[in-house]
Amino acid sequence: MFHGELLHGITEVYGSSARGISARIAGGGEPSAFQHAPLRSTWVTQPLAIDCCFQLLVLWSSEHLGTPCLPSAVARYIQVQSAYPASGCDANLVVRTQAPGRLVADVELVGDDGQLIARLEGFDATVDASLKAAFALSRLAPATAL
Repeated sequence: MFHGELLHGITEVYGSSARGISARIAGGGEPSAFQHAPLRSTWVTQPLAIDCCFQLLVLWSSEHLGTPCLPSAVARYIQVQSAYPASGCDANLVVRTQAPGRLVADVELVGDDGQLIARLEGFDATVDASLKAAFALSRLAPATAL
């Protein structure tokens, strides 16, 4: 992945199959880790967890389709907990539809207590062999706070 260090949140991949992928996602930093003067002191929705869902879809596509995908849309985001746990969570991605050029999945983010934190439904991505070369060229310098 070409993300900077602030978005390296996948700490362990539990498993991957033709049906999906499951992994551990680290707890994300506070808004002050990303901005000098954030409007809030805590996140309502944890951006690291959401970005890691995108990263998991790319990993799954790379492994099972032989090329990375480009996540492009989420039909629905439902958050049922008021906050993400500081300790992190598990992400369970299930591929719903796989067709030429397109991939659709659902992701559940689950806390250590087994309770659902949030769900991304209709997570849509473009699959194209040209993305393999584009991803190979993309390398970012270490991120700095805004």
